[in-house]
Amino acid sequence: MMNFFDIPETQDDFYFRREVPHGTVRIELYHSSVNGRTKYAYIYTPPLYEENVDKLYPVLYLQHGVCEDETSWLWSGKANYILDNLIAEKKCQEMIIVMNSGYSFKEGEKAIFYPGDFDSELVYDCIPYIESNFRVKKGRSFRAVAGLSLGSAQASLSAANHPDLFGYLGVFSGPSSEGIEKIIKEKLSFGGIFLSAGIYENALNKLNAFKKELDDIGNQTIVRSYDGYHEWSPWRHSLFDFVQSIFGDITMPEYPATLLNERIVCREYHGPNQALFMNPLFNDPFYKDVVFHVDAKGRPAGSYVDIRTGITVLGPGRVEFSIEAGDAVKVMVRFRGEEVNLQREPDGNMWSAVCENVEPGFYYVYFYIDDVHVVHPFTQCCYGGFCAANYFEMEDPEFQDYLLKDVPHGSIRLMSYRSSIDGRDKPLYIYTPSGYDTSADKYPVLYLQHGGGENETAWVWHGKIQNMMDNLIAEKKCRKMLVVMAEGYSFKPDGSSNPSLGSFDEEMISDIVPFIDKNFKSVPDKKARAMAGLSMGAMQSYKIVFNHPEVFANGGFFSGIFYTRDEVANNNSVLFNRQKFKDLYQLIFVGCGEQDERLYSGNAEAMKLLKEEYELPITFFHIPGEHNWTFWRKALRAFLNLVFK
Repeated sequence: MMNFFDIPETQDDFYFRREVPHGTVRIELYHSSVNGRTKYAYIYTPPLYEENVDKLYPVLYLQHGVCEDETSWLWSGKANYILDNLIAEKKCQEMIIVMNSGYSFKEGEKAIFYPGDFDSELVYDCIPYIESNFRVKKGRSFRAVAGLSLGSAQASLSAANHPDLFGYLGVFSGPSSEGIEKIIKEKLSFGGIFLSAGIYENALNKLNAFKKELDDIGNQTIVRSYDGYHEWSPWRHSLFDFVQSIFGDITMPEYPATLLNERIVCREYHGPNQALFMNPLFNDPFYKDVVFHVDAKGRPAGSYVDIRTGITVLGPGRVEFSIEAGDAVKVMVRFRGEEVNLQREPDGNMWSAVCENVEPGFYYVYFYIDDVHVVHPFTQCCYGGFCAANYFEMEDPEFQDYLLKDVPHGSIRLMSYRSSIDGRDKPLYIYTPSGYDTSADKYPVLYLQHGGGENETAWVWHGKIQNMMDNLIAEKKCRKMLVVMAEGYSFKPDGSSNPSLGSFDEEMISDIVPFIDKNFKSVPDKKARAMAGLSMGAMQSYKIVFNHPEVFANGGFFSGIFYTRDEVANNNSVLFNRQKFKDLYQLIFVGCGEQDERLYSGNAEAMKLLKEEYELPITFFHIPGEHNWTFWRKALRAFLNLVFK
């Protein structure tokens, strides 16, 4: 994990978010036949892709560099904003961009820095997945492949190996010439080849020499250099220029179909379930350092070496914490409400401790070196407790619904809307079930909120909502539905918002629900809408559901306070009138762990009053559990089994 900051360039704002139509970023799962793992692809679809159901699009396969992953072109490269802006100005073709993890190594082989076996995965797994699930134009004239650094080497090799598949090639800061040399040697012709580098990489002479040789065999080659080093500023500029040069009306030769030397047999992965490691950085953890060196011909030939991760599950109930802290005086971790002191190991740099009797579940972990909170860079990381935090999973053999299984997978879509409360452009993560794109059906919608100290990503990465929904739908334990996850922090500039709950209730009604009904195949009816959340999100959901029965007929409140007085919502006339309650609501679900000391007794007392004295049909879900994700996942499963039935 790496911190970063961005200093805007003086005149270039081509990667800024502008007031233009925006595309969608989709997070899709596909299977790698190279190593048997399930991998993410981050896929940009242009504005109006969902509406233009008869339109087909060309595809750019865009790869990251070494030490990065499939998220890099989104968060560091701003690829989605670059394309949004260019498309709005009609400076490039509308296209789909596919961003994959380039780490793909055969079982048992030493992990070599370059090139690995991503070529096999791209050709046999990724492209077929994209062409089966997206509306794409087929043929080399409508496929481009590009990348930066390591990704440029992978891209150039794929183009050279498969000229029948790719018509355009982009090489940004290429560390290897192997692919380009093969193109020249075999006299392969493309619709366009784009070569670029930062001016301080001292590569311009080499690129111009390649340009002459490539042009001589019939290629249209563009060479660009940009102010900067081997870094994201030149790479953003490279993408900006490259996408303007591809998918034009160019006639290019056709080549016979290519095959790899050896068709990779589909492999099964037999390690721990990948859901235990899925997080915002990647779903297939790659904790390695890079040893850089070259072979006798000067080509990259480095290798990857394993890094000791900071949190290692040693077996059921056993976990080791470790961190390099050198001459620190005190090193500890905080998790499950306690402090664990780490001890210096004999080598003097590493500190560690093993904890026993750790119950199954999800745990935040906070490392401290001499009382300073540090985020361990070589283990799983997320956002929790209003900061970056490490975490781990102790697998629960009796609760498997959040694991990654061999079932049809839905997707997570990342979009944004403009808040009328604070004026910000804010993110939405939306789960759509398998078959959503091709179905004519409309779907009910669950609006699902995070707790205090977390954000809109929490139900995706901590709650594993994609896996939960995929598995429960496959088992016919819940309806196919959309699940919408929004940032719950919304405060008016004049300071008039509720200090703890904010004005999110107003934003939900005025902005988010209309946005979903406009942009998705939702059923725009209160009976087909549910609002649920945990902790702070439970209180926000409670307020919204009871203040807006005209919008929501279903509510789920996990580990929140269920008030029987008008403290959060004007609901007395509903709670104490059984018939009115039944007329307004289909499902009201209250969940609370029995060891949640702050909340359980009060909620149990309220449920006893309302269920027994007023005979309200409220579902009260309580099992052994605390105020944590281990319980909230189980509460969500119980809620999903009932809602929209």
